[in-house]
Amino acid sequence: SLGWRYAHVTYIPARDANGEITHCIVVTLDITEQNRVESEIQLLAKFPSENPNPVLRIASEGAIIYANAASQDLLAYWGCKVDELLPSDIRNIVIECRESGQPQAIEMAINERIFVFTLLPVVDAGYVNLYGRDISAQIQAERRYRVLFDNAPNAIVVVDKEGIIQQVNNQTLKMFGYNRDELINTPVECLIPQMLRERHISLRNSFYNSPYERVSDLGMELTAQHKNGTILSVEISLSAMDTPDGQLATAIIRDISARKLAESEVIKLSLVAKETADAVVITDSDGIIQYVNPSFEIMSGYSSAEAIGHTPRIIKSGQHTSSFFETLWNTILAGENYRATIINRRKNGELFHVDQSINPIRDEHGNITHFVSTAKDITERIKAEEEIRRSNTELAHAYDITLEGWARALELRDQETIGHTRRVTELTDRLARKMGIPDSDLIHVRRGALLHDIGKMGIPDRILHKPGELTSEEWEIMRTHPVLANDMLSPIHFLHPALDIPYHHHEKWDGSGYPCGLKGEEIPLVARIFAIIDVYDALTTDRPYRIAWSQETTLAYIREQNGIHFDPQVVEIFLSFWQ
Repeated sequence: SLGWRYAHVTYIPARDANGEITHCIVVTLDITEQNRVESEIQLLAKFPSENPNPVLRIASEGAIIYANAASQDLLAYWGCKVDELLPSDIRNIVIECRESGQPQAIEMAINERIFVFTLLPVVDAGYVNLYGRDISAQIQAERRYRVLFDNAPNAIVVVDKEGIIQQVNNQTLKMFGYNRDELINTPVECLIPQMLRERHISLRNSFYNSPYERVSDLGMELTAQHKNGTILSVEISLSAMDTPDGQLATAIIRDISARKLAESEVIKLSLVAKETADAVVITDSDGIIQYVNPSFEIMSGYSSAEAIGHTPRIIKSGQHTSSFFETLWNTILAGENYRATIINRRKNGELFHVDQSINPIRDEHGNITHFVSTAKDITERIKAEEEIRRSNTELAHAYDITLEGWARALELRDQETIGHTRRVTELTDRLARKMGIPDSDLIHVRRGALLHDIGKMGIPDRILHKPGELTSEEWEIMRTHPVLANDMLSPIHFLHPALDIPYHHHEKWDGSGYPCGLKGEEIPLVARIFAIIDVYDALTTDRPYRIAWSQETTLAYIREQNGIHFDPQVVEIFLSFWQ
């Protein structure tokens, strides 16, 4: 198993008392290593002038007899030349080698380079040949290897054929709790649980003795043991290498205890999820589905076998933007819970709505290992809500038609103001938008404008249709129409947001208006907007008691009432319409 060996064999005959040879004694000396060294030296000695490494011949007293071209830097460092003595420390080593008659090897640093020198005595000739070799690059490579080895993120253990630990890196010490001296030259079984050690020895022997039957699996999941007795789940990759000292095995070990713990938690979750009515999906940290419960199969139409190994994109509906999913992933990768209503697509193509919650699962180190998604099918609820919204829209439309009917009925009663309500409603909507009233409030503005004079339904005809000017008593009655409007409309709940215009459109900026005498910004903004529109339309249309004013005269009047009757800011925006 060790290959060819070289031996020096001596045969010694053994004789009896009569001098006859009775048997033979054979003495064998293994000279394999000596033969190897001499072969290397002979190879180095060939063509010394062309050898890229230093080659020197040293006389018995330590003087240099010969030096090839590659030796010049070395001689310069030592400060000597051919026919001169070597430095005393080197000379003493050469003399010792010659006297012992045995080859020697020494390692020496010269000018930041590392050399190894082989000294071969030529005893009969009385000199020593010195062969040098620069091993600086090899030393650097070994140092880099050592840095990488010691700082590898996984544990690395090098073991010989007998199961004795030869090398370990820093991560091994950290993972198993030993110091380096406790592990080196110690059986590797110290890292194996007691009940598994005999089996491990059998597997190790098989690994070395049956190289062609080795499992090529680079990620075997096994069990190891910490110094304190804690059992670790590990993943091991094994490889063998041949060295001059025999075959060694290298084990790269990764602690997967946290992952196994997380997987056990996932199993527990799946057992709970199996019984829930909500769809449950468990994925790994990359979003690959590892488990779905029966409710998911029913809800989506995909079986467990069809879903596992894929991503939840199998039920993607195309109803959401890429930014929607970007927000989802950013949230859960940050370790936060994500909840939203999502539209998905069943296997048969039907869309369904779910109220979905996604939660990350972390291991003991805080790393996200899995995501758990729970989803409640709310498709029927969404349909019901849409039906309610549709019904509300239809009802609101019916209300608006009713309001318009009231407004037309009021205009028919007060024949002189026909068209007034439609005109002021449209112009109020325009000015309200310009003033920044939100779109969601404009419907209430329009309703308030339609009903602004609804209180006049309670004013007697003799006053409402009087062709001439009203008396002070009649004006007192006429001024009650905002209060009458509020009394009529306030019992109608959906009209509450529209009451500001019917109730306050006769208030004035300086506080001299009615019915409440509000001043400045005490007056609701929509009432301040409507007030200027109402006056503008009234002045530019014919009334029983006067003819219509021109637009120029009306705008001049509005400018005069700036800060008195009207809000200055509203006046500025309104006048910009006519510029």
